[in-house]
Amino acid sequence: MRLRRACRGAGCRMDSSDPRIVSYSLLAVVVVGGTWAIRKMLTRFSAQANEREKPGADVHAALARGDVSQAARLASDNGDHEQAARLFERLGRLGDAARAYRQAKMYDRAADLFEQAKEYAAAAACYKRLGNSSAQLRMLQAAKDWAGAAELAESTNDLALAADLYQRVGQTDKAIGLLRKLGKPQAAAKLQAQLSEGQQQWTTAAEQ
Repeated sequence: MRLRRACRGAGCRMDSSDPRIVSYSLLAVVVVGGTWAIRKMLTRFSAQANEREKPGADVHAALARGDVSQAARLASDNGDHEQAARLFERLGRLGDAARAYRQAKMYDRAADLFEQAKEYAAAAACYKRLGNSSAQLRMLQAAKDWAGAAELAESTNDLALAADLYQRVGQTDKAIGLLRKLGKPQAAAKLQAQLSEGQQQWTTAAEQ
C-alpha cells in the first residue's frame, strides 16, 4: 500500500504495460520509499538525541543501572547540587554531600554534615553564613583555630573565654587587657608577671 501511494505521488502507473513506464514507476518507488525511510531514521535519531539532552536524563540512566556514584557526579556536573548532595549522602560520603549542599546554598544542612564529617573549619564557615555565632565558635575550637575562636569570643563579648584563648595562642597582652575589663586585676597582674618573667629569661638567654 505504501509503495502504491509513493508511486501515485511520483505520477506513475503500476498497471501500465509499457516497460519504460514500469521502469520509471519502480525507480520512483525506490526514490520515494528511500526518502521516507531516511526521514523516519532521522526523526528517530533526533528524538533520541533530544532525550539524551534533557537535564537529568543521564542521571536517571545511571540510577537505572544502579550506579549511584556516577549519578551523583553527573548531577553535580549538571548543576543540580541538591540532587547530587542527596545522592552523596545516600552513599555515606558526608564531606562530598556537605560540599554539594553548600553549593546549593543549603548552609544549615551543609554545616551539619561538615560537622559529622569532622571538617570543622568548613562547618564553622557555614555557621558563620547562618549567623550562628555559638556554633561557629564551637567549630573553630574543634578545628583548633584558637586565634579565630578568640577573636569571635571577644566580638560576642565572651571575654573570659577570649582571654583564655588569647593566652593559649601567646597573645598575652590581649588576655591581660580582657582580664582587666572583667574586673580581675589579680589574674591580670599574675599573667603580667609571667609575661615579664618570660621576657626577662629570653633577654638573658640572648645576651649569653
